[in-house]
Amino acid sequence: MKKINCFSLLFIVIALFSFSNTNAQQAKSLHFKSGKIIPELNSNQLEKLKFSPNELVNGSYFRIIQFSEIPTSAQKESLINSGITLLDYMPDYAFFASILE
Repeated sequence: MKKINCFSLLFIVIALFSFSNTNAQQAKSLHFKSGKIIPELNSNQLEKLKFSPNELVNGSYFRIIQFSEIPTSAQKESLINSGITLLDYMPDYAFFASILE
């Protein structure tokens, strides 16, 4: 299994964001039963991404990743090669994702 490298993750996310236009890069809401959250656009902060060992479940960390557009099959494959698997889709271009340790 490949370990995720913060720089490769940063490259992939920047590449995904570069395919969209300026209007699509506005923050979109994430809707939950408890209310909605408007996340910050933070692809420039991915190199600072840290995980707690307490969050590790069977060799993976889990996060919600929101994109500016739905990733293509090729982009999803690139993410998989970097150790990120998009699991369940959430509204407004977000996915529940598994990130290998």
